[in-house]
Amino acid sequence: MLKNKKIVTYIQTFRGLFSDRLSMLVIFSAFLMQVLVFFLFFHKQALTIFPNKDILAGFYNDSVDGGNSIIEKHTVSDSTLTMEFILKEGFVRPYVGINLQGKPDQYFDVSAYDQVLIEGKSNEISSIVIHLITRNKAQFKGYSRFNDLYFSSTIELAPEKKTFKININRFKTPDWWFDINNLSPTHHFSPDWKHFIHMDLATGLTPAVGARRSLIIYKVEFIRNNSRTLIAMIFIQLIIMLSMFGLYYSKSAPHRRERKIIISYKPIVVDNQIVHADYYLEYINHNFYDSELSLKKISNATGISHRNITDGISKQFNCNFKTYINRIRVNEAKRLLRETNLHISEIAYNVGFNSPSNFNRVFKNLTGKSPSEFLLGKE
Repeated sequence: MLKNKKIVTYIQTFRGLFSDRLSMLVIFSAFLMQVLVFFLFFHKQALTIFPNKDILAGFYNDSVDGGNSIIEKHTVSDSTLTMEFILKEGFVRPYVGINLQGKPDQYFDVSAYDQVLIEGKSNEISSIVIHLITRNKAQFKGYSRFNDLYFSSTIELAPEKKTFKININRFKTPDWWFDINNLSPTHHFSPDWKHFIHMDLATGLTPAVGARRSLIIYKVEFIRNNSRTLIAMIFIQLIIMLSMFGLYYSKSAPHRRERKIIISYKPIVVDNQIVHADYYLEYINHNFYDSELSLKKISNATGISHRNITDGISKQFNCNFKTYINRIRVNEAKRLLRETNLHISEIAYNVGFNSPSNFNRVFKNLTGKSPSEFLLGKE
């Protein structure tokens, strides 16, 4: 019974919380503040590299390294980059690729993004390497004959169209870049994502040469993954709501768990009759809220026999033991309905009924009205 009472109390407190204007104002204001912070500091619209009419697409092969790979056909449309090619012997690792870049000396600030999205498919090639190229002349001064720093990562393609999201922190400077610049891999260069200049999509691990192959790219974007931020925001909002629930619970029902509503009658008025202060009646009047109150319990506490209790109640009130207790409980319930904001279910438990349905039935039998009807009239 106590467990059910607690559940009902919590439910009613939540209902009261959502009807309390001040509490809802705090909760809603916190929500709006988080949304504002999200859009000001975390939300970032995707930076589309392709399809993008301002980005130039170029195609290249390994001829610059003495290779013989050929690109038989390449097309650029509003929705696809298509390249058909044959890798041939000549360079130690035959390759072809697609270059995506803006206007000469144009930089892109991609520092607010943390992922690269690639959507594409391939025929007869299992993987492609994505190179992100940044430029920072001051960083390379005295070290390199190049001003461009490469960061690379690999994705596994398939004959069907797939979408890949690669975390930017997975991109690492490849060993060949250190080799061509006569540098040791122990040299550390940090990417300057505020000076991103272009991107290469090249064939990866060399498959057997001589076969006709194809690569189709549908989309290339820089995006920001805010899943952790959103989870944190939801967690913060839940903490705010639970805090408001705790404050509202304390304010609306202080010491609810410790106190019981006890009304002492000296003498007690039941149906306009005056009851003399017999010991067993005083015990009943002080313990009517106990849902387990019984003849046996009263008899054990007062030393008065069952029969004397029932006979005394019958003579003075013209009713049986159970009806007498129910009258007291209903009278107290009327007072609580008139003078407090407690929910009907809470009142039922507070005056000694073990369920709201039993309370409703007894209340209507004794008053001719349900608790809800009585509450509306507040007689």
